[in-house]
Amino acid sequence: MKPDNQKKSMRNQLILYFIGMLAAIMVSEALISLLIARLIQPAVQAGFLQNSIWDTEMSASQFLVFLSGTVLLAVLRFLGGMFPVFGSWILFLEERLAAWMTQHVPQSAESPYIRDLSGKEGVILFLILFGILLLKLLPYIVFGMLYIRYVVRSTDRIRARDAQYYTDLEKEKNRMLSDIAHDIKNPITTVAGYAQALDEGMVKDPEKQREYLQAIRNKSRRVNDLIELLFEYAKLNSSGFSLEKKQIDLCELLRQNAAEMYADAEEQQMEIVPEIPEEPIRIWADPVQLSRVIINLLTNAIRYNPPGTAILAALQKDAAGNGDIQLTIADTGSVIPEEVAGRIFEPFSRGDTARPTDGGSGLGLSIAESIVRMHGWELSLQTDIPEYTKGFVIRIPW
Repeated sequence: MKPDNQKKSMRNQLILYFIGMLAAIMVSEALISLLIARLIQPAVQAGFLQNSIWDTEMSASQFLVFLSGTVLLAVLRFLGGMFPVFGSWILFLEERLAAWMTQHVPQSAESPYIRDLSGKEGVILFLILFGILLLKLLPYIVFGMLYIRYVVRSTDRIRARDAQYYTDLEKEKNRMLSDIAHDIKNPITTVAGYAQALDEGMVKDPEKQREYLQAIRNKSRRVNDLIELLFEYAKLNSSGFSLEKKQIDLCELLRQNAAEMYADAEEQQMEIVPEIPEEPIRIWADPVQLSRVIINLLTNAIRYNPPGTAILAALQKDAAGNGDIQLTIADTGSVIPEEVAGRIFEPFSRGDTARPTDGGSGLGLSIAESIVRMHGWELSLQTDIPEYTKGFVIRIPW
């Protein structure tokens, strides 16, 4: 799996895990509130507070507010006894605190909030309050630590997979560069040999001379194509590259690209079947780069399928009715193995590893996928296209 796909999958997993954590916290809070209301609250009331103040039952949150105010009142009274000089200020604070508690906690107007507590009782009440607060925070602490642990483990797994991905990619790249170097070396050797033979006058037959010149031209074209492909791959992955978008008629662009490939298809005894609407479909795109994608997909369909293959070049609105446009290049040719289909857009990946000199560079589909992704679209391989073995589908929001 590509690093980008791994990160997307991890993001989705983290969102689901986070939602699960929130649900667990809500359930834990409900259980803790029930525990406080059923056990701790009655015990504190019986041991420290005047029973006559309970006109109505307090909720767990109201009880926590009440208990906090009670502890603060006890502290203020303790300070008032220790520092009589501040008695008026402390009394003012007690009155303000009592008024605030009256507004937030149900209680009896006939009884004080709390009887006078000894120092030991005040400490115990404070410890009880601290314990309740800790209990309320416990779900956040526990599940927060579990979430952090899950994130760390997921990140470690992603890093390990990324490292393995790039290690495998580097091995595949080195292998494919070796194949490409071999593909370049062979035609250059042929060109050099034929050129030497012509230069030294070793070939007297004019027909043979034309054959040698034709071979030199074909081999030179092949070398040039390989070099251009490597250049395009490097350019697309450079930081300074950007698309030159403008408004184009996608129907006309596909029609022109398909027409360019008719002769190549006929030479291989294949047929290009266009299914393109007559009315224009205007989009913002880089026509040069988009043409490169379409030509690449058509070239692959011609190059890697047997004679008699039908090639579909279609443009239509998505059947799902979401307003998207689907550009499809499909064929009735060979089936792509499942293990190859899963990594077919990876750079230096080729469909048939048993043919290292089949002329493929392993870069074409990766370049096409990069161009499509830079447009903000999606390129995918599909095997469920009616009447066709496989197809590459570009989904364009419109």
